[in-house]
Amino acid sequence: MRKSLTNRGSPFPSSWQLRKVERKQIRGREHRKALYTVREAAEQLNLSRSQIYELIRSGRLRTVKEGRARRVPAAIDAYVGLLIRESEGRQAA
Repeated sequence: MRKSLTNRGSPFPSSWQLRKVERKQIRGREHRKALYTVREAAEQLNLSRSQIYELIRSGRLRTVKEGRARRVPAAIDAYVGLLIRESEGRQAA
């Protein structure tokens, strides 16, 4: 029986396929890291990459630079807390 091959004849999955599996694993369980990529932060917050970059530009979401890469600290929870406080403030007004 012949194995199904991926990545143009290679028996190994491509990096794109590996990232797809990692994304599914992140969504399927609680996953805590110190730094997230912008794409991972977007998935965590259920926002687009453009929206994440807008939050970064406006100062509402903090980031750090690691070489040329921009990373979002695990302070995503702090951002969600900010949104909750803001929504409670609007409801009280």
